[in-house]
Amino acid sequence: MKDQFHFAKLSLFNMRLLSEMQDAVGNCAELAEVIEDCTKRNGMTPPVPLLHQAAFLGHAYICLVWLREVVMASSNEEFKKKYFDRISSSYDFDKWIRKCEGPRKLVKARDYIRLVRNAISHGRVTVGDDEFRLADKSNSEKSETVVTLTWEGLARLADASLFSVNERLYPGSNAA
Repeated sequence: MKDQFHFAKLSLFNMRLLSEMQDAVGNCAELAEVIEDCTKRNGMTPPVPLLHQAAFLGHAYICLVWLREVVMASSNEEFKKKYFDRISSSYDFDKWIRKCEGPRKLVKARDYIRLVRNAISHGRVTVGDDEFRLADKSNSEKSETVVTLTWEGLARLADASLFSVNERLYPGSNAA
């Protein structure tokens, strides 16, 4: 589990680094030139933001699909329960979820995480200008349930997952 946690930490590091670079690009001509050159070499038209939908979705995959799968494979039931409890205590679902539609009742962190995990892992994500629509439908449901989150809301949910595992691996440490 420590290897998967380490990769999730690296993903968070990359998100934070991209954010700082995005903030600094206006004040650093060399950085702006490197980004512009890379953009052109990749056949894109400048400007290309460093923080974009793919960065948020990749971070969410690492934390909410891959890392969560390791948690759920654990035979320690108390660990699984605390994983969701820690997410519930650190993530404000009412603040970050823009919309929730469909037949499924999402009440607990476990319900939301399962829907988001399934949507990402099954490619049922629609990307908007500033939001993600994540859809899931089980075989027993007549229609899909859709949760809409801002980019930041999805990133913060991924971070909540990461931090809840951090506490298990490194008790008393609150920094991932």
